[in-house]
Amino acid sequence: MATYTGACHCGDLTIRYRTDLMPAQWPLRECQCSFCRKHAMLSTSDPNGEVIVAVHAPGALKRYRFATGATDFILCGRCGVYLGATVLNDAWMVINGRVMDCAAELAARVAEPKVFDHESAEERISRRERMWSRCRIDG
Repeated sequence: MATYTGACHCGDLTIRYRTDLMPAQWPLRECQCSFCRKHAMLSTSDPNGEVIVAVHAPGALKRYRFATGATDFILCGRCGVYLGATVLNDAWMVINGRVMDCAAELAARVAEPKVFDHESAEERISRRERMWSRCRIDG
């Protein structure tokens, strides 16, 4: 597995993304919910991969929940950058490709628009368990 890195703007939160996929193969999705649109989210994940989020400053990791409350949206408490979202006590995560060091390469590709309004909270969690990357938050 290769390891790719990323971070929020100030560096208080960093990501190590381990996957067998090259960035050109990462599935890119643009969720059409208002939160993701307002944050220009470029979602990616690998169900066979792993995301490790490191918290480098006390209180840097902030969580935001809305709608069904099934997801924690992970933001930096200092610079406000949206890193991604987790479910099931941080077991699974989707990352914002725009925070990755290879973001320019990803942004040059066309992402698939996605609308999940029809899903129940249970259906969303089930889909995320199938499609998102395993996750660990350190710190």
